[in-house]
Order: sequence, then C-alpha cells, then structure tokens
Amino acid sequence: MPSSALNVEYFYNLLCREVVLHGTKLSSVCFRVIAISSCLRSYPYSIALRYLQRKAIMLDPNWQKGNYYNTGKFPRTGTKLAR
Repeated sequence: MPSSALNVEYFYNLLCREVVLHGTKLSSVCFRVIAISSCLRSYPYSIALRYLQRKAIMLDPNWQKGNYYNTGKFPRTGTKLAR
C-alpha cells in the first residue's frame, strides 16, 4: 500500500455494521477497517454521553485542536472529566 493512499476516517457513534459498510463502499481508498468500541445497537443515552465526553476534551484549553503531541501540553483536565 503506498503511503499516499493512506486515508483515515473517523466514524463516531456508528453501528459496527455501518462501519463495515463504509469500508466496503470506500474500498478503493480504504484497505482496512478497525471498529473500536462498537456495538450492534446504539442507544440515545450512550450517544449523548459520548458526545459530552468528546466535548469535555475539546473544551480543554490544552486540546489545541488535537495537535498537542509535540507541545508537551495534553488535555488532562478534559480527559479526567470525560472519564
């Protein structure tokens, strides 16, 4: 697989079968699909909870839009609130 063909797609709160479906529809650019923490059914409560967890991390001043790896600052407070 050439490095120029590497694409990463994030599918939040999608059912496992929908992640597999997206992987098959994007088979020309998607070579592997990894479904992490997926389930066969999502409930409104769990979708809302995951949304709040993401927001807690994103509202942390040290989040820096996810570009924090080389800065030495990590969204520790947001991560603690999310867990």
